[in-house]
Amino acid sequence: MPLLTQLVIGTLTLIWLMIPGWLIARRWGLSYPLLAGFVGGAIGLNALVFGLQITSMPLSRTSMTAAWLLVTLIAIILRRKPTGPKPRTPPPESDGRYKRLLPWLALVPVLAVTIWRVTVHPLFGMDTSFRWNYLAELMLTHRTLDFYPPTTGADYGLYAWPDGIPPLVSSLYFWSYSLAGSALGTLTAPVVLAQFGLLLLAVHALARREFSPQAGIFAAALLAITPMAVWATTMGQETGLTALSLVAMLLYLPRSPAEENTPTMVMAALAAALGALAREYGWAFLLVGVVLGRSRGLSWRRLALFSAVVFLTAAPWYARNAILTGNPLFNLDLGGLLPVNRAHAALMELYRQNFRLGEQLANGMDTLMFTCFAALAGGLAGALLFRKKAGGLLLAAATVGALWMASVAYTAAGFTYTLRVLNPLLALGAVLGGGACAHWIKERPRLLLCAGIGLFVFSIDAALRTLVLPSEPYVHRPSDWTRIDDVMQNFQHRPIYDDIARRTNGGRVLVLGPHIELIRLGVAVVPTWSPEVAFLFDGQESAGSAAQHLSRLGIHHVVVSKGWINSRYLLRSLFFQEAPLFLKPSIDAGDMALYEIHIPPNQPVPLSSPTQPLRVLPDSP
Repeated sequence: MPLLTQLVIGTLTLIWLMIPGWLIARRWGLSYPLLAGFVGGAIGLNALVFGLQITSMPLSRTSMTAAWLLVTLIAIILRRKPTGPKPRTPPPESDGRYKRLLPWLALVPVLAVTIWRVTVHPLFGMDTSFRWNYLAELMLTHRTLDFYPPTTGADYGLYAWPDGIPPLVSSLYFWSYSLAGSALGTLTAPVVLAQFGLLLLAVHALARREFSPQAGIFAAALLAITPMAVWATTMGQETGLTALSLVAMLLYLPRSPAEENTPTMVMAALAAALGALAREYGWAFLLVGVVLGRSRGLSWRRLALFSAVVFLTAAPWYARNAILTGNPLFNLDLGGLLPVNRAHAALMELYRQNFRLGEQLANGMDTLMFTCFAALAGGLAGALLFRKKAGGLLLAAATVGALWMASVAYTAAGFTYTLRVLNPLLALGAVLGGGACAHWIKERPRLLLCAGIGLFVFSIDAALRTLVLPSEPYVHRPSDWTRIDDVMQNFQHRPIYDDIARRTNGGRVLVLGPHIELIRLGVAVVPTWSPEVAFLFDGQESAGSAAQHLSRLGIHHVVVSKGWINSRYLLRSLFFQEAPLFLKPSIDAGDMALYEIHIPPNQPVPLSSPTQPLRVLPDSP
């Protein structure tokens, strides 16, 4: 399918997704109906997928389009009877056109780079391919979510990561894929770009409401020149939606009892629910909304409505998780309080022990500064300048900061990838920074030209960093900047995967490493945390017995991604402690190895052996 055709189809599916919510927002008289339309459309689509799943109806193009057509018709009918408050029209601009337009120039380089990257290299997040996007592909091909969250060996053979995240992000991609009839990545470019554009709109609107019209413009510019914010929003994971969720909730939440009404409270609740449906930690936005609402004097009745809408919207998926796995937050254990996949939890515990926040922060401070400086510096300036006025923004930012600190130890992809969780905080930092910039410029109007030029210069650097993140632009030749993403693409399609597929010849393979690349090549993958091989880590079977057990299951090969964390993880198993007796090297690709399971014939298998255990890398970092 030609690139232009994909973009047109993706754009049309995005417009149709937003139409029902936009119509209802107009009927209710809500401000920023485009923002409300996207939030409502995304939540409605997630509810549609959930409804089809629990009624055992197929997730097909026919069922999706028929149901969404009905939703659209209902919205059109309701639109005929306008009710609710009149739209709040933003105050007119007091500054001249020159002053209004100058800071917007900072968006031009960043938008150009962002459009190029999400179009040419869509969904470029490291684990987008094997989680969010892969789930969307499975929804398209299998027309069900029966395998998600995975609970059986068959489930893990299909979707190999123990996740129970609501399929909101995946449903957005599946929507475009189902209507197009193909899982082509560029189809997702419009919906990803829409998240970035709407986040700019929401940041602009919130800063405008809290401070001044000029503050809104500066806030959007500061967000655009924060490379981490742009990268986190457009990589194709949940962090674009979490930022949009929090900013939209703060934008729609009434500032005083005089502004209280049902439509705005429901819209604020839907925005908060968007965060909870994007990722588990998004439930914290509900608490922020309630605390902030009480501090503004909102009635308990309205706050009860707010909370009820969030729960009714987001809780059903978590209830399904609880029914299927015993854990609504599968696969998070919350300090051992909830049942989890024990084999995978052991790997997460090793991450927690070895990726401590202090060490990560000390080694990654330069990355933090280079990728987050504009929003963080602006946020600090705004917090000092408006410390009495900005309590709500600071509460929300502090909540996100705490969530990020809790997440660092569980992110194996490196410190740079942990920073994507900060995206909602960066958006709020841009809001505060916009207020600070507008305040200083108002006191010194002659600085406006310098500020505009400075923002534009910084935007060029931000665009370059956005283009190559998580890499660094100035360590590469300019001719390589547009090819940095090719490295990741080529890494995921290396000949080693084809070699493994040929060598294993359709047999079952125990894998600690690249599940999705092998599954796509027809390899029958069994991840090390599949319930089928739980005996490897329960300590009940000897190494020899485990080898024979694997053979009876038809598993004759093992693929291991090398690394000291993986080495420590595997050595929790008696089988891998005595692996040299049973694993014969077959392929060694440097960072990955294929072993053939070999059981010594006609001789007893010892319970222990002086042979050195398997070391996929030295036992220290």
